[in-house]
Amino acid sequence: MFRKMSEALTFQLVKNKILNIEAYEIWAYSIEIILLNGSILLGCLLISFMLGEMTHMLSFVLFFIPLRMLVGGYHCRKSETCFFCTLLVYGASTLSIRLYEMEIMEEAIWILAVISILIILIWSPLVNPNHLLEDYQIRRNKNIIYVMVVIDVALYGIFCKTNIAMAHSEMMFIILVALTLLAGVMKNKRIGKNEFKGELYKKLLPIQKYVKKLENDFIKQNLKNKTDEQVKNEWTEELEKIKAKAVKNQNFQELQHDEKIDSKFIK
Repeated sequence: MFRKMSEALTFQLVKNKILNIEAYEIWAYSIEIILLNGSILLGCLLISFMLGEMTHMLSFVLFFIPLRMLVGGYHCRKSETCFFCTLLVYGASTLSIRLYEMEIMEEAIWILAVISILIILIWSPLVNPNHLLEDYQIRRNKNIIYVMVVIDVALYGIFCKTNIAMAHSEMMFIILVALTLLAGVMKNKRIGKNEFKGELYKKLLPIQKYVKKLENDFIKQNLKNKTDEQVKNEWTEELEKIKAKAVKNQNFQELQHDEKIDSKFIK
């Protein structure tokens, strides 16, 4: 559903010459993710409204989403599966908030939250085909996760005295982040190297196609009065400059707009 919608929208953009055909795969994937995440947020908002738990939705946005993005974890193969599973888990978490009314359950959930924090600190960030990270990104994300955990613990202490509903929701979402992380760890161990490489290739293919387009454009612009070998050597050096600058700035906008392609080649 989400994939077909994104492909239909991307096709219309290409047909109307708003997008270049070479960028089709990148835009189709990007639009699919936007549609999926937007639908999930709207679905969760509707569930919270129907159950009268808007504080839980706020906790979802503040505590689950940022931590989940950095930590990583299990990813469904299809967008539709991800959509329905997320709404199911969110709905269950919203209903489970009422378990805090039982003292023994509150203590059990508190213990689970402490264990969850340890799991997050030990195994995150998780690398998989849906969460590709370079070594420097792994180190950076791990440091950010440490800071976020400290902040979350501090906020939990504040909310316990000012807004107990927010404190309960925060604890629940930390547990959910740890559970999805554990599921992702087990999935990584279960799948073979060949399958992992296959999934990885699917994610990298749009990037590879775009880099190839940059190479072709660079060669066309610099082929005059030079041999093919000279231009290819210059492209190799140019690509290394582009990658080095992207890593330094943590800003990949240079590779997103066809109309500004001349500015991508660093002089």
